[in-house]
Amino acid sequence: MRRHHKPIDFETIKRLVPIGQVLSLIGWVPNLSEPGGAMRGDCPLCGDNRIGVRTVRQFHVRPPRSWFCHQCEAGGNQLDLFARVEGVSLVVAAIRLCGRSGLSVPRLQRSERSLF
Repeated sequence: MRRHHKPIDFETIKRLVPIGQVLSLIGWVPNLSEPGGAMRGDCPLCGDNRIGVRTVRQFHVRPPRSWFCHQCEAGGNQLDLFARVEGVSLVVAAIRLCGRSGLSVPRLQRSERSLF
């Protein structure tokens, strides 16, 4: 018999697991820190390799949630990044991220479900 789970509460995961923690889990280290906590470095997706020379760091992180690579034009929030690095869907990424962060997967209550 198939169990039906309540939908995952992605917003709670994004609130509980900051992008810095995701970057640490994927082994990313910034090459440059900027005022306000922003960071730059090599893109964990494309490598940010311009003609074999890594002089301009195109991967930008803006805590607490957003990132963007000007080389491969990928960007999003910490869940998007984790999913892309792991090569999985957002649902699988959310479950894995919660597991690696020691969290139970938060679920939406019936009244919190989106109508879309």
